[in-house]
Amino acid sequence: MVKPKVIKTVQNNEKSYEFLDYRMNQGVALIWENDAIFANFNLPGNSKNFSGYIKQLILKEDGNFYLSVANGHKIEQIAFNELTSTIQITINATHYSFKSLCKDVLKLELNKIFKFADHVRKQVSLNEKYIFTFDPPTKVLLPINNNNELFEIEKYYIFHNNDKAILMKNVSKQKRTLAPIENIKCKIEFENGEKIDIKKWLEYLCDTTDIN
Repeated sequence: MVKPKVIKTVQNNEKSYEFLDYRMNQGVALIWENDAIFANFNLPGNSKNFSGYIKQLILKEDGNFYLSVANGHKIEQIAFNELTSTIQITINATHYSFKSLCKDVLKLELNKIFKFADHVRKQVSLNEKYIFTFDPPTKVLLPINNNNELFEIEKYYIFHNNDKAILMKNVSKQKRTLAPIENIKCKIEFENGEKIDIKKWLEYLCDTTDIN
């Protein structure tokens, strides 16, 4: 199969958001910072507890919270997702979940910080991670209402939540459509009659490895 020219663009992953009382700059938002609090952490899959001084709570653009914990001369970052985290934290013999730590120890308003996290995750899901531009657009046939219609595939998008879509133009109607890949169940057909699954074709054409 002859490869058409495909231009790959890697989008910048660091964004800035303002929502409620919080602001994210260059992919990091400070949620809490105060006097250090000594705590023990029971990490799933680890046979030993991790101990240190909690110094900061931040939210990163991946939508996860991170506790910055001083352990000797090192600062470790422990990731938490309020929806799935099972990490247990012990402070002065009292056990806390991540939510109870935020509410009872750090004195944060859960409704606000979790709404902010949800807002960031939604923004991330809308942002493209990769854009592949076909130069010139590749012409393919797709069956629409039992008729093969000619489309030009112009761009292939991979979003930060791993959703995938193609921007294509109907040649006869001159109308562009952003179509999720999952919605294209049939094989695409080239003008020479060759047919192929669109996912396999895109994997063959498009390198999804980050450019350093």
